[in-house]
Amino acid sequence: MTQAAQDWNTNGPSSSYGAEAVTDLDKRTEEVELLWKLDRKAEALSVIEELSSAGAQNARLDEVAAFIYLEKGNVSKAKERLSRLEKAGVSTESIDLLRGGIYTAEEKWSEAKPVYQKLYSKPNRSDELAATYAYVLAQTNDWKESRDIYRTLLKGKNARKDWRQDYRYVIQEGAPKIESIFQYLHRPAGQRDYRFGQKGSYWVNPWLWLSAGMGEEVYRRGDFAGADAIKRLLMSHTLEAKLCYGRLASLAMGWRTSYDKTDFQELFWRAKADTKRLRSEIKFDWNQLARDPIEGIAREGRIHRLEFANELRLHERFQVGDTFRLEWYRLPGRNNFVDGTGDLGWDHMNDVYANCVLLRKPYLSMNYHYRQSYWKQKFEGADTVLGFLPAEMAHYGGFYTEYPVGKWMEFAGSVTRGNDHKRNANYLYWYFETRVWIRDGMRVSFGYEYDKGDSGTAGPGDTQIMTTKGEIFF
Repeated sequence: MTQAAQDWNTNGPSSSYGAEAVTDLDKRTEEVELLWKLDRKAEALSVIEELSSAGAQNARLDEVAAFIYLEKGNVSKAKERLSRLEKAGVSTESIDLLRGGIYTAEEKWSEAKPVYQKLYSKPNRSDELAATYAYVLAQTNDWKESRDIYRTLLKGKNARKDWRQDYRYVIQEGAPKIESIFQYLHRPAGQRDYRFGQKGSYWVNPWLWLSAGMGEEVYRRGDFAGADAIKRLLMSHTLEAKLCYGRLASLAMGWRTSYDKTDFQELFWRAKADTKRLRSEIKFDWNQLARDPIEGIAREGRIHRLEFANELRLHERFQVGDTFRLEWYRLPGRNNFVDGTGDLGWDHMNDVYANCVLLRKPYLSMNYHYRQSYWKQKFEGADTVLGFLPAEMAHYGGFYTEYPVGKWMEFAGSVTRGNDHKRNANYLYWYFETRVWIRDGMRVSFGYEYDKGDSGTAGPGDTQIMTTKGEIFF
């Protein structure tokens, strides 16, 4: 239900349009209101359609009908009724509520913001209205003002549970924060990876986000199948900036320097557009150090990566999408023991998927993917220089869930079953994560992933990943 419809259900629409005599149309309009409040929605809509087909015109009926259509999700008919009211010169607080509700239903956040700002400035505003305004501010990246409103609401006696959840979303996305992460990967062939990271981020204003971070990575593998043991320590520093146009579009740019026996300068760009129906993203990574397979570090392998991702929302519960990726593999010719060239070829991958939301509270979704990839090797034996996956043809799918446990804990988990025809691999992937709020400004999370059977570039076997993360928000 939209906020406008909620306020109408609670307080009723305004009827101060002049001194009109009580008529049969007024009584039928009151009947519609009563039916709707009694949750006899089908009957209320039937009366509205009956009156409309008879050519009945009344400002109060248009207002009531607009709120009902809006709550029912029929935005086009709600806009028709609003247009009639605007042409008639009707200008009341209820009309502003209706206009704001239509903008939020259409996800026109920039247009909704001044409407709710006007309503919020009134001394008799409701807590529901304040919460809606805070939500709209979050969609326009006005994080600080949104946080302040939620904090005030949560101190009240009538604070709702979902307000705290919305407040925490605003904190996660928009508050200045520092975070630290540790990850341990237990991989086949005796490979052990340890990754540490620290990062700080800050919104300078609604359109500019900055972050800086540093990391330490340790990669170890003993003698394996006659290959030399590998032990590498990488240090890295990262700077990133993101330009935003509300929630509609963003452009991120980053620079990372990784230090091993030499320096590796890595650049990346991210462009994203998000509308009500379509979400699109373009990513480009330049000169990324190849960390997987592990030989990529020792042989100074580089990856240039271009990726396109699109997701179409066919329904609020059903989405389809596609991810297309191109990768170019490079390394210094001196480290290519086959023919001495620095070009290992290129790989293309396509992943088509569908996702269906089964439940909202708790959240439960089901997904299915079909992925194909093929490495066009520059010369025969390129896979012996660096062991990227030569080809994939995989079907995989599963379930994902998120569930709040009490006031301070959240749980997320998934299970995925898959088969890769090209690699003759059957795998089962489990993921569990617990997020615990120490207080509203501090959160820790613990994650565990178990990949049985699909070890990819590390060779046959299972992979386990353990992750611990701490975040402090200001």
